Amino acid sequence: MSVQTAEEILNKHLIPANAMIEFAKLHVEAALKEAINNVRIIDDPNSYCGNTGSEYPPDQILDTDAILNSYPLENIK
Repeated sequence: MSVQTAEEILNKHLIPANAMIEFAKLHVEAALKEAINNVRIIDDPNSYCGNTGSEYPPDQILDTDAILNSYPLENIK
C-alpha cells in the first residue's frame, strides 16, 4: 500500500495544519487496514491446558505483536 508522503501533502495544501491532519488520517487508515490483515490467533503460551499435556486444547489469544508490527514506522515519511 502506498501512502502519500508528508512532503507531497504539504505541496498540495496552502495551510500546513490541514496538510498534517490529512497526512495523519491517511497513515492511521493505512495502519488500521494493515492491522486487520495481520490479525492472528495463537495458542496462549501461558495456558494451563496447553502446557500440562491436558486433553483440552490450550487457550487462544490474539497475537498482539503481529498487529503492532503490521505497519512499519518507516512508512511515515
